[in-house]
Amino acid sequence: MIRLYLMIFLLIVTQVSYAADIGSDTMDFKFILELVLILIVTVLFFAERRHLISKHKAELEKLSDTDTLTGVYSRNKLDDTLFFHENSVKRYKSFFSVILLDIDNINIINDKHGQHSGDVLLQDVSKILSQAIRSSDVVGRWGSDEFMIICAHTNEKNALSLAEKLRRRIHMYKFDKVGKVTASFGVSEYNDSKKSLDELVANANKALKDAKKYGKNQCSVH
Repeated sequence: MIRLYLMIFLLIVTQVSYAADIGSDTMDFKFILELVLILIVTVLFFAERRHLISKHKAELEKLSDTDTLTGVYSRNKLDDTLFFHENSVKRYKSFFSVILLDIDNINIINDKHGQHSGDVLLQDVSKILSQAIRSSDVVGRWGSDEFMIICAHTNEKNALSLAEKLRRRIHMYKFDKVGKVTASFGVSEYNDSKKSLDELVANANKALKDAKKYGKNQCSVH
């Protein structure tokens, strides 16, 4: 946009200078040129200011939407996405599912290998999740060592299949320093029979606790 203004400016200056050279005495071309210069500088100033404001706003929004440690979406972004899908369910009678997962024995891992290794583990798990989900799914960090995946237009059965796929990938992956790691998964579906998002998350959390209770490294549905 700034380049366009500069091109227009140079074109106008050329035309005004040409008119002055041919000796027109009906207008004060020097005065007109000064006005044009002021106009162009003003336009460029506000264009650049607008660009910087937009860039700064986009950077702030990205920081707000992104978890700084893992690079996946933040809790705020997950909440916004849940509200979006809730409205879609109410309007179109559709459905979606959530997968809540927790890394097993994370406290033991942190105590044994240190907090930094635990942070690297979270980053690696984030990459595994991001690479395995569909483009329409959303993954984010729900808690300190919890992740949530929001699966658009996905029923409970298909969400459970995805959770099992993710569980296997994490279980088979050899993490740096900490070695083998497992995770437990809770799955719940939201449709027009559900009362609220709170109920959805509570059901997913209950399913996750059941997976932990009955041996970890497994998927459960509620």
